[in-house]
Amino acid sequence: MTQTSVNLEPAVARAGLPADNSSASDVVSKAAAETILFGNFVAIDVATGKAIRPNAAGLITNKLVRLGIARCDESIESKNDGLEPNYSANQLASVITSGRVYVKSETAVVLGDTPHIRHQNLPEIIQISFDLDFQAGDDVDITINGIVISTPFNNDNADTYADVDTNITAATTGIIQDVTVDAAARTIVITAALNNDITASAAVTAGGSVPNVTQTQLGTSVNSIGAVRSDVSGGTATALTDCKFVSESDAGGFAVLELNAL
Repeated sequence: MTQTSVNLEPAVARAGLPADNSSASDVVSKAAAETILFGNFVAIDVATGKAIRPNAAGLITNKLVRLGIARCDESIESKNDGLEPNYSANQLASVITSGRVYVKSETAVVLGDTPHIRHQNLPEIIQISFDLDFQAGDDVDITINGIVISTPFNNDNADTYADVDTNITAATTGIIQDVTVDAAARTIVITAALNNDITASAAVTAGGSVPNVTQTQLGTSVNSIGAVRSDVSGGTATALTDCKFVSESDAGGFAVLELNAL
């Protein structure tokens, strides 16, 4: 039987993969100045000529410095060991500057939506929860970005949480912008400074009983700068007005973005 048609769609969509196998796609190569996720928007650092995450609105709207979408490189993707596939600093990054490309959208999109590019991350927020009150003899150890902050039990549960708040604030200048404790709810909420990634953990060396510790992470990381979405996200994303979505997607799904000769 003679084959009369060819399916141009990939079997599995991936961020940064050209859509339609379009021959109209233009690609440039630039050394990456920092980690750049496949499928995220890329600009040029005018000082070095390297590819960077667009951490200001002007890097998205200025045609002299904006580039396009970081192209998926399957040879790199297979070595990322389950991490979000990316170009690391000093790797040669391929960037699609025109044509159609798959992106992983932070928001739901519909056909014809204007893409917006995140230029500022939402600060990472880590909530640490305990299932028991602190008791006499407890020593509360909170570790943030490798800094161990120890707080001994003081008088009662509420006073100990207040001391935890004071000690974290004093030890993490420039790393976090806020810490909120709630003794009744037994929670510690840590908000990173803008454009900072944080890690946090907790342990209790107990003279009384040992609380179970759970950790929940909210917000977005620094690597989300350059991510694609359909709205301004409270002023942290900028419209790419001469481009459009040409397919629909749920939040977190893959959509096809049409780049018009950036």
